[in-house]
Amino acid sequence: MKKQISLLIGFTFLISGCSTIMDGKTQSINLNSSKEYRVSIDGKNYTSPTTITMKRGEGDKILTVKECNKTIPLKEGVNSSFFANILSGGFPGSTTDASTGAMWEYDQENIQIECN
Repeated sequence: MKKQISLLIGFTFLISGCSTIMDGKTQSINLNSSKEYRVSIDGKNYTSPTTITMKRGEGDKILTVKECNKTIPLKEGVNSSFFANILSGGFPGSTTDASTGAMWEYDQENIQIECN
């Protein structure tokens, strides 16, 4: 019986931090466009088309397209793998995910940028 309990505890810690392990602390967002546009998020400038890497857990962001002053909201919500972690690993894994920011994800991974 002790061996089974030890294995269960070991397995729980092995899978803890599921979002951290599966999805990491950052998220890639693809900015697609038919021509080059200058865009910014939090004062960082990019030229589309490109892929940007956003740190998870920093809240909602606004992407601004400079050529047409268009804004695109990037909303942050709870990552679905965080819920799987709660069901399988409980407190240790969910704490890890919350502290690393991995429990969050942005609502868009592919953004089409066009100015009219």
